[in-house]
Amino acid sequence: MSLFAKRLPYLDYEVAGKPRQSKIRGSRFLLGSAEDADLRVQARGIAPEHVVLERRDTDWVLVVRGLNRVTVGDAVVVRDRTLASRDRIDLDGVLALTFVDPEVEAVERRRSRLRPETPAGETRSDLGIVVVVGVLSALSVAVMSAVLIFREPAQIDFTVADPTTIAAALAELPACLDRAAAPAPGPVPADGDFVSAYWKLARATPRDPAEVAGLQATLRRHLLAGMRAEKRGDKAEAGRSFQTVRALVPDMRCPVHRLAAARLAARTP
Repeated sequence: MSLFAKRLPYLDYEVAGKPRQSKIRGSRFLLGSAEDADLRVQARGIAPEHVVLERRDTDWVLVVRGLNRVTVGDAVVVRDRTLASRDRIDLDGVLALTFVDPEVEAVERRRSRLRPETPAGETRSDLGIVVVVGVLSALSVAVMSAVLIFREPAQIDFTVADPTTIAAALAELPACLDRAAAPAPGPVPADGDFVSAYWKLARATPRDPAEVAGLQATLRRHLLAGMRAEKRGDKAEAGRSFQTVRALVPDMRCPVHRLAAARLAARTP
């Protein structure tokens, strides 16, 4: 098997309790009960052409045929939906699949590894407090926690959604998770259900950098999809993309959430 073949996107699912995997070859993949379907699902409620996965530029898009019922995560897809790696697709309760794009995940892992780390023994200064890395006293730990909580987020222009703005907002996600995990007086300002994957990731000990990178990749795909929809004048698709970002990051203090909320507000005359 070639290296390229290993990086093909695929669908994970189960049949009779046994795990199965279907590689997505080419730029179109049909799921349905038709004999020529790439993944044939013979069950009541599944149409001959139920859904199609289409490659559009750098994205994979789920296209729903007719009035078939399909959900991605907790959202019902009426027409089409840009997919992110690890998105869960449900075909009318008959079959659940997970879309995985190894190429995208590999890129995100490389980016995560290339982020500069603070060398051991180097000092850090925030808000006038100097903390020596490696000091394990209770006082040092408390000071470092305070630095994470009160560090001012980057100044981001929320009036536009472009790759530069999106990258700046996503770069603040680890700091957002740190602030969400730290004890704070009063309730955390949240938009929607804060008992979510975001909250669990914030409270995870230790927090897996790969999971943080995966969340950043998912958010980036939805934000870029919203940006492209705005440029096309497709307000409905842009709204769905930005609303998904708000749901994934319900912390109203986080720049990612604020960017999505600002773009949603801009759709209202």
